[in-house]
Amino acid sequence: MILQAGLLAAPLDIGAPPHPAAMSVFDHRTAAVLAAGLLASMVLLSASSVPPSLTVSELWGLGGDARVTVEGILVSLWTYDSGAEAIVLSDPAGPPTARVVCSAGPGPPPSAAAAMGDLVSASGECVFEDGVPTVFCRYGDVRLLKESQDVLTVGLLAGSWQLFEGDRFAVRGVCQADSSGAPRLMDPEGCCSFAMVLDDGVAAAEGEVLVDCTLTVDRSTMSVVLEAHSISPAR
Repeated sequence: MILQAGLLAAPLDIGAPPHPAAMSVFDHRTAAVLAAGLLASMVLLSASSVPPSLTVSELWGLGGDARVTVEGILVSLWTYDSGAEAIVLSDPAGPPTARVVCSAGPGPPPSAAAAMGDLVSASGECVFEDGVPTVFCRYGDVRLLKESQDVLTVGLLAGSWQLFEGDRFAVRGVCQADSSGAPRLMDPEGCCSFAMVLDDGVAAAEGEVLVDCTLTVDRSTMSVVLEAHSISPAR
């Protein structure tokens, strides 16, 4: 409205210069429009640059190098003298797995931020070598999503116990004595179970429990065993 009033106030002379007030208003409005457009472009660009979140299986199907965020269960971890750490993530349903190499950077290292069996995400550059994906990132790009007690189940462990051999984690299940009186941890449906060897001072508890344990293989019987360090009622 101010711009129109200023233009009508000027003489009807094609060669006459624009009214100073009109020029000033025009400049401010043009700058505002340009700034708004630039801001919108930046927001759209930022949104489009957010890496897609993929499961480990989806990562294998990616087929080419890309920036991604991959989610999976932490099943292995190595620490190097350089300070770098490498972790292996698995799909909740089991293999396949993907390797993540983390260089030192802001934030805690993966070994301090997460434990075996936790669900984590890692954001970085995925590089394929001989068809195998490896994600390169920094410490702060690995984030804890859920702790093992809210991720692992007896059924999941039964399907991919090889990934957890020698690892310590917390898992929920139903504690029940077998025919010989020895404690076992089973899934709620009773479809699968593990024998438990209790540490000194640890007592079995009937019903739904949370077990802090280490998965081992009894070579004498070739059976998978959970060494229980503590057993508490599930909450």
